[in-house]
Amino acid sequence: MKYLTNRKLSLATILLFSAMSVIGFSANADSSIDKMHKGYDKAEQCLGCHGSYEENAKKTANLGKWNPHNSIHGGYVDCTNCHKQNKVEKNYCAYCHEYQPAAKK
Repeated sequence: MKYLTNRKLSLATILLFSAMSVIGFSANADSSIDKMHKGYDKAEQCLGCHGSYEENAKKTANLGKWNPHNSIHGGYVDCTNCHKQNKVEKNYCAYCHEYQPAAKK
């Protein structure tokens, strides 16, 4: 009887730690989008999947007072000025202008 109790306790302990590991791993795991963008830190890499500067400018034409992907100063701004992998980390325009892009529609 004591053997069965210890065996059940051991099994329960293993299951508990396994479940905690899975939960912990899931909480810390990057999303599939994060994983896809790991190591991508150059504009050429962004443009390879997301299209040209011109194509991105068309996609974001309605993001507020002006289009952050089509500079009012002419030309295009490097993706990495605002984006770090798949997240917007900075608002490059806001260094000099009061500007916050509108939410995507």
